[in-house]
Amino acid sequence: MLLDEVVAGLLDARFDVREGDGVFVLHGERAVAEGTRLLLGKATPCVGRERELGMLRALLAETVEEATPQAALVVAPPGMGKSRLANELLQELRARDEPVSIWIARGDTLRTGAPLEMLGQALRSACGIHECEPPEIRREKLLAQVAAWIAPGERRRVAEFLGEIVGAPFPDEDSLALRSARRDAPLMADQVREAFLDFLGAACAKAPVLVLLEDLHWGDRPTVQLLDVALRTLEERPLFVLAAARPEVRDVFPKLWEGRVLSLCRLGSRQRRREKSRQEGWPRRSSASAMAGWRP
Repeated sequence: MLLDEVVAGLLDARFDVREGDGVFVLHGERAVAEGTRLLLGKATPCVGRERELGMLRALLAETVEEATPQAALVVAPPGMGKSRLANELLQELRARDEPVSIWIARGDTLRTGAPLEMLGQALRSACGIHECEPPEIRREKLLAQVAAWIAPGERRRVAEFLGEIVGAPFPDEDSLALRSARRDAPLMADQVREAFLDFLGAACAKAPVLVLLEDLHWGDRPTVQLLDVALRTLEERPLFVLAAARPEVRDVFPKLWEGRVLSLCRLGSRQRRREKSRQEGWPRRSSASAMAGWRP
């Protein structure tokens, strides 16, 4: 889509706008947390969130150093800086060239509740798969990433069942397991779960993994449940799940990762936060059950 200079300057950094010979072209929407927020086309600094950013840095460092799966939830109303906070953390990791595998997904109002929608996005991010690519290219990229992380004897199984949720279905003429699962929904769910856990576990064995779930209040329950299983079963693995959501997330997922160690980062106005921080210690650590009882 062609844009004029004024409109191009007003678009946020999450939109991929390219300039050539004085012409601005909108190529689509980037993955969440790519690039710095823009104002009239210029990068703006992140101000007033150093305390919260320090909390996330510390949690990620603990995950990496102790090889302990952890989850963090950033909760705030619209426009309070959830995305920017996550973006700053990722920008820091990239700037320092940290050996962290970053998987990104964003909830969407038009796909709210669609089974494994967010997990499919995260896996596509892990494999470098883009939305506009045809199935054959998606399969090639998926196979390449599976080959990099999974033992030879398990590669076909893992790739076939991950292909079901990344939009890269494989033919099943020569795969009895895949053909049988496509006729049996519970069996398919079991196979997808095992393939995902094997893939994520192998990824964590290569490097720490950060899974970012943006706008989780528009997410889906199967994704949340599979990540819950991963946090519970992938012991001694450096897995950090960072979710950002509006306060209504506790209504959508009232038992979000219940029983897991969950760190809360609740964003309010900077002035109100400064006043509150004088009275309460920050950051604050909490269990998921405590989060479920929290009221904004």
